[in-house]
Amino acid sequence: MSLVHANRKENNNNPKKEGLKKKRTEFKVANYTLKKREKKKNENIFFSFSRPDSFQQPPAGIMRFATAFLIYLTTSLSRSFSQFLTPFKFAVCKISFFIKGRIMPGFDGVENQMNGPDLAARLPQDPREPRSLLSSSPCFPITLKFVDVCYRVKIHGKSSDSGKIKRLLGLEHQTSDEIRSTEERTILSGVTGMVSPGEFMAVLGPSGSGKSTLLNAVAGRLHGSGLTGKILANDSKPTKQTLKRTGFVAQDDLLYPHLTVRETLVFVALLRLPRNLTRDDKIKAAESVISELGLAKCENTVVGNTFIRGISGGERKRVSIAHELLINPSLLVLDEPTSGLDATAALRLVQTLAGMAHVKGKTVVTSIHQPSSRVFQMFDTVLLLSEGRCLFFGKGRDAMAYFDSVGFSPAFPMNPADFLLDLANGTFPNF
Repeated sequence: MSLVHANRKENNNNPKKEGLKKKRTEFKVANYTLKKREKKKNENIFFSFSRPDSFQQPPAGIMRFATAFLIYLTTSLSRSFSQFLTPFKFAVCKISFFIKGRIMPGFDGVENQMNGPDLAARLPQDPREPRSLLSSSPCFPITLKFVDVCYRVKIHGKSSDSGKIKRLLGLEHQTSDEIRSTEERTILSGVTGMVSPGEFMAVLGPSGSGKSTLLNAVAGRLHGSGLTGKILANDSKPTKQTLKRTGFVAQDDLLYPHLTVRETLVFVALLRLPRNLTRDDKIKAAESVISELGLAKCENTVVGNTFIRGISGGERKRVSIAHELLINPSLLVLDEPTSGLDATAALRLVQTLAGMAHVKGKTVVTSIHQPSSRVFQMFDTVLLLSEGRCLFFGKGRDAMAYFDSVGFSPAFPMNPADFLLDLANGTFPNF
């Protein structure tokens, strides 16, 4: 037994084996140190992305588009499933505000304002406080001219759904008769007019006469080879700066139903007003527009929709107009702002628009379907359309005298707007 232990002792004192053992130990230590460094590196990467200071900011345009898309998505869902998707809509809205506050540091105030009653306490309540210079500053005058404006669209021949599927699968070829079935339809034909700063022009005509198409063309929202003619702003082609000074109010009100009037306008002001303005100035601009449009009584009421009780139709239309007034436009274009309103609400809205033109010197163009006689008297200029053609353009007070001179006059006193619409429709009762 002593001889065996002696041999083992000699083997343990072997320098080669001691070297191999030392190398194995060093390799294990190095491997452990490397794994520890990699683990620490991964933790640093994770925490660097968790900190908002080291987070790389995407372009502001992408984040604005993402936020607008989220709000548009929730608004669209609310029309059909409002009573079922209320928690989901609030969650999406909160996510959009969180994205703005996290990635765009200048936007962190809106997330706290969405809590409802706190917003009224933060905004200035005293009407004697000075308003923002943005809304009270004079607007840049724009003289709008449109000469021989024409718009044509191509309508392809209709074919059955089964024929379309067969052609997509290559089982059926398109015949020459179907290729020639393309039809060109004229929406506008040689429409000419002019509006100066401080004037209020109304575009009259029956449904399908081309009123909305003309307003889209004038506001720079209509493009393509089908649009011909000249549209001039101050005797020159509209530039980007001119389009930035143009406000367009669509016929349909696209508003978030769960926000109050004040929250809606403050949110729009923080998004659309220039960055060189402070947050307080933007809030004051929203306050100024609320006071100007007479929305102070309903500023803390939710906008609402079909399923949620909110503000009235006239107040909702005023909120849509306030969206565009926040940028202090020189040219304001409105597509049938009185649709769905009663005579009194329509009169008040038109009085507000006339005041913008006559007092502030803005160029206001609006289309209107069936105005009352009191509303018709507020129009400085009237453009009457019928099937895309201009029947009359001139002062509103001269319209009846002009048609009387060409042999068209009513048998008894009546609303001039009703008489003009009868002419545009081709019906001539009681002549």
